[in-house]
Amino acid sequence: MAEISALQARVAQQILRHALANSFPASGHITELWAQNLCGTSRAPVRGALKHLNQLGVMRFDKNRGYTLLKDDAALQDALQSLNSVDNEAVYQKIAQERMAGELPDVISETELMSRFGLTRSRLRRVLDRIAQEGWIERRAGNGWLFLPLIDSARAYAESFEIREALEPAGLRSEFFQPEPMVLHRLLERQLAILKGHKNTSEVFEANAELHEQLARMSNNRFLIQIIAHHNHLRRLIEYKVSVDTERATRMCREHIEFLNLLIDGKVERAATSLAFHLHDARQAKLALLAST
Repeated sequence: MAEISALQARVAQQILRHALANSFPASGHITELWAQNLCGTSRAPVRGALKHLNQLGVMRFDKNRGYTLLKDDAALQDALQSLNSVDNEAVYQKIAQERMAGELPDVISETELMSRFGLTRSRLRRVLDRIAQEGWIERRAGNGWLFLPLIDSARAYAESFEIREALEPAGLRSEFFQPEPMVLHRLLERQLAILKGHKNTSEVFEANAELHEQLARMSNNRFLIQIIAHHNHLRRLIEYKVSVDTERATRMCREHIEFLNLLIDGKVERAATSLAFHLHDARQAKLALLAST
């Protein structure tokens, strides 16, 4: 089986998580364009991810129809688990936890990291490449790696929300904003699925992060897309520590459904106002949780 890159592994994981969360039936049809819209990435990593899923036996490729989902949920879970090991998820999470706890210095060498986490250089670099893509570490010009600021405190979290409150509603109001009905309906279906049965923290975060990134993408503002994607990467490290209770998660989900329905109905200005309210509401709730931890 051909080796898969860390980016391709994450795209494949996102496809499988979506299939599991939305109860895709066997023989579900998947195109490259659908996967690009889901993951918000270019064709190359999507193509590599789908090819790998084909090799794992959970998809079949047909020249005229594209890819078809073959297996049941248990088989998809097994494939997802195999991708977790490819993506070195446990190592990634350990580095994130130690950095957020202040146990890793601002500047560190590969040799120190290899020794600390018991990794080969090639495996470490796969993890560091992922972290660099997410924007919280960079290679130094001379030697070693430099950790960049994280959303690791109440102040940093408030600053992140301040940026999002200013930019995300503005993206909907942009002259370049172009709603995509198929994507909006898919996002709505995913929120309705969460509303019917509260998922685990990881699933809820991934669904909500996808929603905000897809809305940013519809703004057709390359800088906004980059900023929201970057903030989602940084938020992921702290969100699992400040997960809300079922009542609050349901309320957030209903707010998502509200502005998605407004966008589907073409009421963009009202949707932007609803989104601004949602972000302000989420900011207050999450900061209150941080204060109590």
